[in-house]
Amino acid sequence: NYIFDLFKSSKTKIDRDLFLILIRELLHNKENARKLISTNALTFFVDLATMAHLHTSRAAIPLQTLMLEDSFSNDFSNPEWYVNQEGKSSPAFSLTTIREMYTIGAIGSATKIWANGMEGWKPLQEIAQLKWSIMDTGDSIFNESDLSINILDSLIRTCAYFPNVDSQDAVIRPIPRAKRQLCDARNLPHIVQLVLTFDPPIVERVATLLNCIMLQNPVLPQLFITGCYFFLLMYTGSNIGPIAKFLKETHLKQGFHGEEKTRNVLLSNSILSPLLPEAMIAFLESYDNIEFSKAYLGEHNTPELIWSNEMRRHMMEKISLHLADFTPRLRSNVKSVYIYCPIPSIEYAELKNEIFCGKYYLKNLCDTVKFPNWPISNPIQTLRDILDAWREEINKKPPIFSIEKAFEQLELDPEKLNDNSVIRRAYLKLATKYHPDKNPDGKDKFDQIVKAYEYLCNESLKSHTPSVYNIILMLKSQSILFLAHRKELEPYKYPGYPMLIKAILLELDDSELFSKKNEDVLLLPAVELAHNTISCSALNAEELRREKGMTVLSNVFDRCIDFITYRSKPNDLNVLIIENVVRCFNASARFEGFINLIIQIPQIFHNFSHILMNENSLISLCCTTVECLVSLCSSSDVQMNILNFGIIYHLIWYLFLYDYTLSESGIETKQESNIQV
Repeated sequence: NYIFDLFKSSKTKIDRDLFLILIRELLHNKENARKLISTNALTFFVDLATMAHLHTSRAAIPLQTLMLEDSFSNDFSNPEWYVNQEGKSSPAFSLTTIREMYTIGAIGSATKIWANGMEGWKPLQEIAQLKWSIMDTGDSIFNESDLSINILDSLIRTCAYFPNVDSQDAVIRPIPRAKRQLCDARNLPHIVQLVLTFDPPIVERVATLLNCIMLQNPVLPQLFITGCYFFLLMYTGSNIGPIAKFLKETHLKQGFHGEEKTRNVLLSNSILSPLLPEAMIAFLESYDNIEFSKAYLGEHNTPELIWSNEMRRHMMEKISLHLADFTPRLRSNVKSVYIYCPIPSIEYAELKNEIFCGKYYLKNLCDTVKFPNWPISNPIQTLRDILDAWREEINKKPPIFSIEKAFEQLELDPEKLNDNSVIRRAYLKLATKYHPDKNPDGKDKFDQIVKAYEYLCNESLKSHTPSVYNIILMLKSQSILFLAHRKELEPYKYPGYPMLIKAILLELDDSELFSKKNEDVLLLPAVELAHNTISCSALNAEELRREKGMTVLSNVFDRCIDFITYRSKPNDLNVLIIENVVRCFNASARFEGFINLIIQIPQIFHNFSHILMNENSLISLCCTTVECLVSLCSSSDVQMNILNFGIIYHLIWYLFLYDYTLSESGIETKQESNIQV
């Protein structure tokens, strides 16, 4: 107690720093730490640590951008300080003005002063920032950053003596006194805000201290209110090991009021969802903090992760803009407390044409040339996720907001030119006013304000029509799943046939179907998916027939067959579509229900005959058709149709084309390059 009292009442910076060194060494003993806690010294330590915001000569980190420079400026002009003059509060003064008033004797060491973040009026000599920046401007052993580092080391060592769990990992209640003190409203915001110094040793120690005091802590769900996650993701350095560990342990445990639940439960429950792309959050949850650190600092463009330094820079700029009205205040008043406002979801240009389902970006997953046989950890869940995304895509609804209504919610005039800074300030003002933590009756209004701001900031929310491009990616990615994970998916019926059939019917009604490029046509990946689902599981063939999908495929057959001529090429759109339809028929031929259906549609046999007339130009399609006919010939009725439509004569003609000497020649041949084979 005596040593701490001497430390607290130090008159010079050198005395202060020497006492801090002494206390730091004494804390190597657990009993000394216990006694220090009982003196309520931790709050005094935190007050002193906030002096780090005043350090003006620290080196900047290379990734730092212009958007972050406010935090490092030497501007002390923000009016933050109120002086008690004859029992009345003065107007707010800047720190520069307070210094001038002290110099000329207008105020003294006993003058009572108050600023945001303080519990009440205090004499100037008891306010750490004013005492050590105005009353004593002499030499010191530690600069402001080193002072904070030594204090944080002492706090970490003190808290490490008193864990939150016992030797059997059972949670201890109540939590240790030291952690209770550091987690209360007097201290926690100021500890978290030390991250805004962006000084690597300080940031690393703050993250370490948060890992020590917050895990298994009852106040953890409310940590996000301090702005902790904004500040940590604004950090520009690479020593993010403790930060990554903290994010992994806590991002799903925050009690924030999020948007209505989406199909991605992980995204709905993560406090990081407005800040990081979905893939980064999924990666954080799937891997340990070391792997996440590597990913966060690296450059990636794979089915599992798209992330780069440029995306990280963009994220930091958006967060910095969101905090632009707060960070400069810390220079004038290190005890300023951030008032939490939700940030609208950050949009990344690199992800504009990407769809993320489960754990994968579908565009990269479908790029089988660049990413062949990409491992999929849980194909069943991934298929569910893609189906959910497909259902969400086709059921898109118009946004509840218009631009005019959004401006009205933010109390702005839609007729005026409102730039982003005006919109942001209006949002922050209203969100602060109606935040449920301060205004219990303002919850509904607060929700409307957040949604209006989100709508104005995010272009993606203004689109409400299904994207054919997105649906094509979903169809192709499902085909990849059925081809690569046949064994895992075989026991299950495919539940997406109603959506698949609807998509095929919409394409059939398109009069410009065959004037599009192959990659823009939804019909081809749709019939490919139908074939792959049937080939994977016998259950699917009957399911597709019951959903009247086989009848729809026969209509596709009819629509495309008219474009088959002797000039047709194997890669023509209609040829590729027909080949997949015929494969569907072949895979379904073992089922009596399908045989009975096909007999009732004689046009199919006419189409078969038409295909076989083009043996020279469409060899692959003709071979696929013959294989299908072989499978169908188990039925005598089918055999009669083959005879009646003249198909048998085309097959006999193929027999006469066969050259038996080719197989005896010993020359290696390939089907793709030799018509005889």
